[in-house]
Amino acid sequence: MLGPLRRLPSTWTRLPPVAAAAFWMSICAIAFSAMAVAVRFATATFKQSQIVRYAKQDEVFLDLKSGRLDATLVDVVAGDIGFLKTPAGKGFRFHGPFYTDPAFFGDGAGIAVRKGDDALRTQLNGAIAALRADGSYKKIQDKYFAFDIYGADGAKKP
Repeated sequence: MLGPLRRLPSTWTRLPPVAAAAFWMSICAIAFSAMAVAVRFATATFKQSQIVRYAKQDEVFLDLKSGRLDATLVDVVAGDIGFLKTPAGKGFRFHGPFYTDPAFFGDGAGIAVRKGDDALRTQLNGAIAALRADGSYKKIQDKYFAFDIYGADGAKKP
């Protein structure tokens, strides 16, 4: 495994402004079975909220856009590319803290390398370090993402 792992957070997507008390007490919408981790997190963390499960993330975004939901807890990449950067996401934004608790979201993402292939792992780590050192990584990242995809700074919020 390349090291260290990178953590991509989940956060809320909603229309501003919503009164904070009403927002936190009214809804916690969690999407599709692949986000079972987010369902566990929301159930444990937002006990006062109504947890609504969906078959597909697109259905969540449709209900969010129509006003049937106050917010959704979403992976930042899925929320940014799949909704905020689309016409349907106009006026919406990320809101609140980024959630990265390893107890729910794991240790992060990485690249698997054949066991014992230390030379390849070292080459990949070196290539990524070189891209970051000369600014190439940030230039590529900024073309596609409004946040730190590498995760070095706790995935700074846009």
